[in-house]
This record gives sequence, structure tokens and C-alpha cells, in this order.
Amino acid sequence: MRIDRETLTLDLRGLADGGPALIEATYQVYNTGATLTTDLVFIVGSQLGEGSGVWLDGQEVPHERDAPHEKPPSWLPPRTTPGIDGGKPLHYSASGKALAFEVTLPTGAHQLRVKYDAKASSYSGNSPSLYWQLGYVLAPARDWGGFSDLQVKVVLPTGWSAASEPTLDRQGDELVGAFQEIPADVLALTVQAPPRTPAWLLSILNWTCALLALVAAPVLIWRFSGALGRKLATARKPRGLVVAIGLCAGLLWCAVLVLTAFSICFFISDLAAWPHQKAWSVDYGLALGFFLAIVGALALAPLGMVLSLVAGYRGYRQGKLQPVSA
Repeated sequence: MRIDRETLTLDLRGLADGGPALIEATYQVYNTGATLTTDLVFIVGSQLGEGSGVWLDGQEVPHERDAPHEKPPSWLPPRTTPGIDGGKPLHYSASGKALAFEVTLPTGAHQLRVKYDAKASSYSGNSPSLYWQLGYVLAPARDWGGFSDLQVKVVLPTGWSAASEPTLDRQGDELVGAFQEIPADVLALTVQAPPRTPAWLLSILNWTCALLALVAAPVLIWRFSGALGRKLATARKPRGLVVAIGLCAGLLWCAVLVLTAFSICFFISDLAAWPHQKAWSVDYGLALGFFLAIVGALALAPLGMVLSLVAGYRGYRQGKLQPVSA
């Protein structure tokens, strides 16, 4: 019994919404002998989703999910998947499952089709977007009586980056490959969504917020405290109020810095990756950055108080020199 052709389609478009990938393998098989009833095992090189099915010549065949089976080393899922744009390989962890079923094959040509949902593994690196990984075990096809043709197509979400091992050709939003023999024990894939906002625009937003907090806020504190000092003087209020104003202004600047850090760390960071694609490792870095921003804001609060006190006393003195209207 031989495989004349295997057509493998991996539809990864569901990953864009955080859903599963759809895997479908169709085998054109030929039984050269008498009618054969045999048990077959289909190896799944990723986390098995909810849906699965097996069909022989268009008729659904009962199957068992997560069936126990002996796995030679060549049948194991890949340990790594390739890095995007030539990056280093990414560690891949998935327990290979199996679909077990029994088929009866009369002499002649038949079509065997297997379809299932696969939960891709996610890898959080130094990028705002997750890397999605998927493995597909090719090696079992070698154990058939013969094999002559493998057609592979990977359908990607629009604009996504992808890397495969063995290498497949990129055609638009698809990866395709044609092989006359099994090219490797496993097919390993890494895919990633494009950034939601260009990196240069995020950098401009970050620097704008930082400059507003570090430059514009002190200018506003200086002008506000000076004007209020003059107002206190012309109203014949005690000079001690200038001290209270300085303390409040310093704390206000501290609050502005903290709120700015909050907007940078959480609001602007959300612009970096699409929903369902945000890497959790980036959140860890943002949390650390927010903590350091709070520490820095507390350290700069005395400077805000000094600026406010100087501006307030200066304005108070100017207000004293102004003539009082009758």
C-alpha cells in the first residue's frame, strides 16, 4: 500500500483572532494487494483542538482522539521552530497527540482525508507581538509501501511574517512547497503579526510624552506659582502660603510624571501590537519601567518644589512692589 500524493494545508488565519489553526491532510493511496483492514495512527505535532475528523472516500470514519501509541524519535514534535527573518530558533514545547482509526481498503485507489484544529504554541520574546509556533509530523508517511509526492500550502493572515523548516516559498500570504519525497521528519513553522503602529511613530509618541512631562510641566509650574505669588501679595495674604504652594506644586509635578509614565507604559504600548497578539514579556518590561518612573518622579519632586518656591517668592515680591488701587 503506497501514498501516491499527500496534499497538506495549514490554515493559520484563525491565529489573528487568537483562535486555532486548521490542518487538513489528504492522501491519495493505492492498495496493490487484496482488501486490507488495518489500524492507522495519525500523529499530531501540536496541541490538539476541539474539532477533528477522518474520511475515507468521502465517508466519515470513527476515530479516537489522544490515542496512546508508541512514538519513535522521528515521530516526535520539533524541539524548536525557526526564527523570523533569520533570527535564532525558538524553543517549542508541544505534546504530540494521535488520531487512531481503522480503515478497510479494497484493491485500487482511495482518498484518505484527516482534518483537525490545532492550538498553536505562543512564544513571547523581545518583540511587542507574540510568535506563534506550529509543528507537523511528516515522518510516518515513510512507513508506507511507497511515497511519491507532497504538496504543502500554509495560509497566513494578511501581512504576517513567517519562517519554515524545511523552507517553503512565499507567495503573497501563502507558503508553498512541492517535494517528491519526505523532506524532513517534521515541518516547523513560526509566524508573527505585523506591528500595529510603526516603531518610528511609537518612538515619537514616547519622546513627546516624556518632553511634556520633563519640560512643559516645569514651565507651567513656574508660571503658575509666579502668578499665584503675585496674587497673594496684592491680596495681602501671608507669605507662608507660598511655601504651601511650593509643596503642592512639587507633588503635582510628581503626579504628572507618574501619569505620563502610565500613559506611555499602558496606552501607547497597546498601540504596538494588535489584540490577541501582545507579548506578555513586554508587559513585564512595562511594569518595571513604570516602577522606575515612579521612583524617578519621587526623586524629581523636590526639584518641582524648589522651582515653585522660587517662582512663588519672586512673584510675591513683584506683587508687593505694585501699587495698591484705592
